Amino acid sequence: MACEAVLGDRSLVAGDAMIAAHFDLLPTARAASQARGLVAEALGRRTAPAGAAELTDTAQLLVSELVTNGLMHARTELHLGISGDTQTLLFTVADGHPDAPDLSPGVPADFDYEESGRGMAIVVALASDFGWRRREDGAGKVMWFTLSLPTNENASAPVESPA
Repeated sequence: MACEAVLGDRSLVAGDAMIAAHFDLLPTARAASQARGLVAEALGRRTAPAGAAELTDTAQLLVSELVTNGLMHARTELHLGISGDTQTLLFTVADGHPDAPDLSPGVPADFDYEESGRGMAIVVALASDFGWRRREDGAGKVMWFTLSLPTNENASAPVESPA
């Protein structure tokens, strides 16, 4: 599975996965919408790490961007993987296209942003980390991103009202 391959490459999820979900998506116009629903379902489960539901909107947006990129460029079946522990959520989208993704920051001067092209910029801006790797079977690639879960240190202190 794509998640396990990425996890094997990097220490993205430190402990035992508290959430692990995998879904196959057909290369249809509905795939991005289906992926958003699957993310919401997975992060809303009782087994999801604390704080995961708070990141659902961001996770749905970023997964939707990766799925849309896969549909537009790979035009193959996709595999969505979701894994997470108490600190990090990992999302993977695997496709069957052998070419490396274009992650160059440069954009041609005549590029039409009204049509497309903002997906990876959104992923870069909102994800805690992101990247890609070739699939172990050599028949495609895996795009991935992580979202850090809120910790007690990141939580704001309660405001005390005057007595």
